[in-house]
Amino acid sequence: MRRSYKVDPRITKAVVERLYGKYPARVIGEVLGLKPQTIAVHAHKHGLANRKRGFMMVRNKTLRKLLLEVVKREVEKIKRELNLEG
Repeated sequence: MRRSYKVDPRITKAVVERLYGKYPARVIGEVLGLKPQTIAVHAHKHGLANRKRGFMMVRNKTLRKLLLEVVKREVEKIKRELNLEG
């Protein structure tokens, strides 16, 4: 996915709060168009960063695609919820 310099901070905050720690930061960042380090910085700002939560990226390409699709669905669901609230 293309890297985006303009990501809605509300979406980033909601996604990091809900998905950080469940999925690798690399996958979350790829879906949002951010770098994994940016995801880690946002998690640290919200008090979610924990060095014990080191997730490794899946090596199998098929499983990696499935994981990416799962995270995409979760992000879309969060975006819909934010649009309904706002």
